[in-house]
Amino acid sequence: MRQAIMLQGTSSDAGKTVLVAGLCRLFANRGLRVAPFKSQNMALNSFVTATGAEIGRATAVQAAGARQEPIVEMNPLLLKPKADDVAQLIVNGKPWGDVSASDYFLSDKLQDIKLDAIRNAIGHLEANFDLIIAEGAGSCAEPNLRRLDVVNMGLAHLLDARVFVIADVNKGGAFADILGTLDVMRLTEPADIDLIEGFLLNKFRGDRKVLQPAIEFTERHSGKPIAGVLPFINNLSLEEEDRIREFRPANVETDIAVIGIDPTRSRGAASFGAGLITHSQHFRRRTDAKRTKNNAPRVRIVVSIKLASERRRGRNIHGCRQRCRDRNPPSAFQKPVACDTHRSFAAAARVHFPGCDK
Repeated sequence: MRQAIMLQGTSSDAGKTVLVAGLCRLFANRGLRVAPFKSQNMALNSFVTATGAEIGRATAVQAAGARQEPIVEMNPLLLKPKADDVAQLIVNGKPWGDVSASDYFLSDKLQDIKLDAIRNAIGHLEANFDLIIAEGAGSCAEPNLRRLDVVNMGLAHLLDARVFVIADVNKGGAFADILGTLDVMRLTEPADIDLIEGFLLNKFRGDRKVLQPAIEFTERHSGKPIAGVLPFINNLSLEEEDRIREFRPANVETDIAVIGIDPTRSRGAASFGAGLITHSQHFRRRTDAKRTKNNAPRVRIVVSIKLASERRRGRNIHGCRQRCRDRNPPSAFQKPVACDTHRSFAAAARVHFPGCDK
């Protein structure tokens, strides 16, 4: 029996992480020992297992869905971004060293290290679990990454997995994404198509009858079934990995300025997003003190930068904090909160939010 099911996506933010967690709980409820598996995660913040190993926090959430203790074999490779083209590589839960994007994704230098960690993890999971639910990363059809791929179709072949590819129908363009994904595969690795058992349309809202002609069109021209249409579920509040999801809070309750963080970049956004989602507050993002002179917010949060490569920027942030104090008397707003991006933004800020001290 094929022991692995794999969910991949036509794009990032298609819903892979949530659906893997859901499938883990579904099969666990049926009495199976289920293990989530993501061969390679990219996230600055990590979960520490009982043995002291670092894995992606999303994988730990999926393990909870499976009612299993998170273990390092569920996520043998973790990339913790330090700059746009540099990341710290964690192998089997332990720091290995800094790697450039070109060395990691385009060079053979690290391929043996990656494959050894992944194969050992797969062997452990196959020996100890009834079913593996694997998650891909980003798009499953990236022609520049396919040769050395270890997280999408490259991994699917290692697992001999039944693959279902998710398309986000909420954003529009899902059917073009499906057909385009298959075309890229035909031009790169045609054998990848044979592993695909079907496509899933995720985040649908509306009348299914309106969607049906497009489903029939896509099935006719792709030769693959649309295996399911899943509804849009709002406010799941799960942390993003690999990319940044645009977030607009629904409730405007407290006016807050965050200084010294770029929320569009993955190395700071995980902590920034945790505060946004936890408290659903209105954030005015600031990158310097000069723009906060007028119309002062009730709360300022000054974020220091963890990364050594950004120490200069960190010094500027601390100077910015002092200028904020000089320009606004303590009675004008709550005192600034200093927090590192590798700590929980929500935990650092919670005591300063009205109604969040309880």
